[in-house]
Amino acid sequence: MTFFGLARAVSNKIGGTSGAIYALLFFFAADFIVHHSSQFVGIKFWCELLKFSVKKLSDYSGAQLGDRTMIGE
Repeated sequence: MTFFGLARAVSNKIGGTSGAIYALLFFFAADFIVHHSSQFVGIKFWCELLKFSVKKLSDYSGAQLGDRTMIGE
């Protein structure tokens, strides 16, 4: 299953805000892979993917570290 597939599955199976948040996170991860597919897939790649996805989710939702949300603590 791809990250796009995970985003679709999560949005269909998990309700409420959590489902939408996880779906967006997987969608942003998929977007990162599409634009960085030529890079070597090692630990640095996965760290950058996670950083990018959380940043995009923060930009989209307005949630910041320390807000006591899924992004913060």
